[in-house]
Amino acid sequence: MALEDDAIRSSRVAATDDFLRLILPVPSVPNKPNANVVDQLYTTLVGSNAYDESKRRWRGFPVDNREEDVIREEHDGGEENDNGEENDNGEENNNSVEVGFHRPFVAAAGAINEACRHLDDLPVQVWSSWIDRHSDATGSKGDEAPDIRPDIVSVLGTREDHQEWENEAASNLEAACGAGSETPDEVKVKQVKMSTRALWLRVHVPVEIKSDDGDIAPSVGWLCRSMRQIFREQADRRFVLGLVFCKSEVSVWLCDRSGLLGTQTPFNIHEEPKKFIQVIAALALLNPAQLGWDTSMRLYRPSSPTAPFVHSYDRSVRFEHFHGMLGETHWAIDMPSRDGSERETFVSVHRLSMARSEIMHGRATIVWEVVRFNDIGRESDGKIQRYVLKQCWRAMGMHKEAKLYGRLPRGDDHVGANVGRLYSSEDVEIEKGVRDTTSRIRHKLATTVLYVPEVRRWITYYDPTMEEAVDVQLTSGTTTESTPSSVTHAPPRVLSRLLMETYGWPIKFFKDIPELLRVILDALRGHRHLCYNAGVLHRDISIGNILICPEDDAGEKTQGRIIDLDHGKPTEEFIDPVPFVPAQDWDQGMLCQYRYTNALLRDINRYGIDDAVFFELYNRYCGGISTILNYVGEAACCKDHLKGIGRPLTCDDLDVYPETERRPDFSGRDPRATSRTTTVPYASYKVLTNLHYDGPNNKPVTHNSVHDVEALFWVSQNVCLTRDGPGGSRRHELKVENSSGDPSFLEQIVFCFFDSPTDVVAKNRHILFTRFDDLESIIMPHFHPYFDTLKPLMVEWWRLLHIAYISPPAPTIHRQIITAVENTMREIERTPAPSTLDAATVAELERRKNDLGRVREFNLWATRSAATPPPTVQSAYNGCPGIQRSGMCALSGDSKC
Repeated sequence: MALEDDAIRSSRVAATDDFLRLILPVPSVPNKPNANVVDQLYTTLVGSNAYDESKRRWRGFPVDNREEDVIREEHDGGEENDNGEENDNGEENNNSVEVGFHRPFVAAAGAINEACRHLDDLPVQVWSSWIDRHSDATGSKGDEAPDIRPDIVSVLGTREDHQEWENEAASNLEAACGAGSETPDEVKVKQVKMSTRALWLRVHVPVEIKSDDGDIAPSVGWLCRSMRQIFREQADRRFVLGLVFCKSEVSVWLCDRSGLLGTQTPFNIHEEPKKFIQVIAALALLNPAQLGWDTSMRLYRPSSPTAPFVHSYDRSVRFEHFHGMLGETHWAIDMPSRDGSERETFVSVHRLSMARSEIMHGRATIVWEVVRFNDIGRESDGKIQRYVLKQCWRAMGMHKEAKLYGRLPRGDDHVGANVGRLYSSEDVEIEKGVRDTTSRIRHKLATTVLYVPEVRRWITYYDPTMEEAVDVQLTSGTTTESTPSSVTHAPPRVLSRLLMETYGWPIKFFKDIPELLRVILDALRGHRHLCYNAGVLHRDISIGNILICPEDDAGEKTQGRIIDLDHGKPTEEFIDPVPFVPAQDWDQGMLCQYRYTNALLRDINRYGIDDAVFFELYNRYCGGISTILNYVGEAACCKDHLKGIGRPLTCDDLDVYPETERRPDFSGRDPRATSRTTTVPYASYKVLTNLHYDGPNNKPVTHNSVHDVEALFWVSQNVCLTRDGPGGSRRHELKVENSSGDPSFLEQIVFCFFDSPTDVVAKNRHILFTRFDDLESIIMPHFHPYFDTLKPLMVEWWRLLHIAYISPPAPTIHRQIITAVENTMREIERTPAPSTLDAATVAELERRKNDLGRVREFNLWATRSAATPPPTVQSAYNGCPGIQRSGMCALSGDSKC
């Protein structure tokens, strides 16, 4: 039920009249401010008998239960199991009863659409037709059909246009499968998927029908599924509107990236017909931006060189425009130039990440590989610069990612190259203003939190934007308010875009061990550079945020970089280093403490420390003798060559690096438990739980550099445990299709440390910390053999983290781990290289070559398409009688233009 949780956990309702007035207002006629458009439409609908004013009822709707029974019998045709009996799931089958409402609803909505097109001086903005998908025998059915199928939809275009899209989708599939080896069943599955996509690309408004007066929560849940599907297929939707119809009552719902917002009390369409008219008319008469479209995004059609950019809701758009090179949808998006002096158009070549684009309550991040439009067709040097465009809904109040990148010093081409490079960024403006979800989409409506027991599920993962789950109850005609103690208002969100010059592949796509180590090393250097030179803590280290970036056309020469500062934390506080002072210049008190510390060390461990070690640790730990003893004991215990040494231990012996530059201080802000920002599979126990490794401690856990370095450790552990070598392929024994009923010990390890709920991951990491040797004796034996050479590094890394946690702070943690990685790299370099490349390395290099060649292929495809435009095709929009207003054609629910 995670689909419902995604939106329901921040669901709210507003007073119905306020909702309709602010979100679905019917525009006024220009130059006629006193003309009431709804009254005018009402008069037209009464005159056409669509609404019976004497009976106060829309035509065709059931009147009472007796008429419902007649409808049920007519629909069933005498068949069994559609007569209200229980289905296989033990639930009452009300589908046939619901069908009695589908066609009348479509007819009424279609009649309102028809009346809208005849309004004088008020053109229809978004032309659509209402379709009964539930009763449609041509709809997707059978085992191959998706679970998500709304009862009624308003789709862009006419019925004929919709059918033409499905036919075109079938033709595209037939051409794609013509030379393939697919079985008939596989082709059938693809046909259903293609036909379904043709529908969802055109859905304007989904409607769920409910036949009884019970709780409407399940119907709202299904509506959420439809809305989510729209977000998944329509990348240019900012929000989605939907309806739930229960016998005679309608509730209206809006879903943006701040969750679900609905009308507090459903209204009766028969007793309040003008409200129903207002809703349906507004869905046709408001402009696309007011109805949820992102007008800053356009489809790119190279085959139409005179008009290559077009909005997805334009009448000239065809199914083929969503299927460019290799089936990709190519979007044109304007962004600021590097210096912000002008606007530049960028075209998407390939979607790099849309895994969370359908999120209804969160960032809903989409990432594209893009090129500058003006570079398309350029052949002078045979190369086109590729960029990465990231789009997300940022919570207002969070730091802008671009500002964090902007804190990096300019012109640093060495160390700074290990951090992503920003080209430009902006918060998107729609209709002359940045439209955040609260003030510009929801119009600052006063809202109430609700409780929904049927839909509610407790969220078991951390929300990085401090939004709490909320409880909502929805019943027909009534609402019940609840104010849980943990409820927090969902913050407003604003659509943000970030254009990066950095392109690469996640660290799991390494080509060999030397490259893997080099990328880890670069990530450590990049993280340190962010901290020390920009005062920014990353706070979300993960496999996807550490990139292998190509530096040549073949992808053989690479460099590691860290990206994604979505959850970065800036600081203005820095701690200056203390210059070393030799022992002869110390005051008497410090000398006494030095002698006392050495006496204790010799008594316990039979060795002492020199003055440089003591001076560094004394200043680091503010004179805490017990912490100095902890550090020295832990740092020396695993180094056999130090046992019985006859001299004081030095900085080199104990991995103590004197500080020579100021270090950032990220402890200035005490966190709250709800503000954790991290990717759970790679996070420290301390970050996940706000608890300390070494037991109760009144001091709050503040995310710092050590936690990020530990996250990189868990990234490395994950690669060694779950990958079978170069190229990112998951180990054979971990693939779902190869899993037996009884999980192996490897599967249990991966689940407990990476794939389980947050509390399980945290508990296992805490146990591993308290039982240090378990890493080497239990975890590492299950590394894939390819990674055996990394085992000593993993032990040393865990040891250094262990020391850092028991004797904080650890200002030199970066240098310590960097040294350990460099030592491992030198050891591996001493091993003779194989005479031939590993087959997996060869395959990965071939994949990179193909991936890097995609921009060139796109350039050739776009250039060729522009040179050979397709023949003109008569659209189903064209030829509609007398309705060519504003370049659009008017449609009705039942018309066949």
